[in-house]
Amino acid sequence: MQINEYLRSELVRAGFAGIDLQRTPLGVRITLKTSRPGLVIGKGGKRIQEITEVLQDRFGLEN
Repeated sequence: MQINEYLRSELVRAGFAGIDLQRTPLGVRITLKTSRPGLVIGKGGKRIQEITEVLQDRFGLEN
């Protein structure tokens, strides 16, 4: 799965362990499994926003 590979390469330092992907009527919900969630979220949520934008643009996912 390309999303899993992308996230694994981006979140190496955060201890990425996997994802749960759920399609809902409102879009897609992705749950990240990581040992250091603070590195994924980033200061003020900036990093997770960047990841969200890339997932929307590159993979066509809706938030």
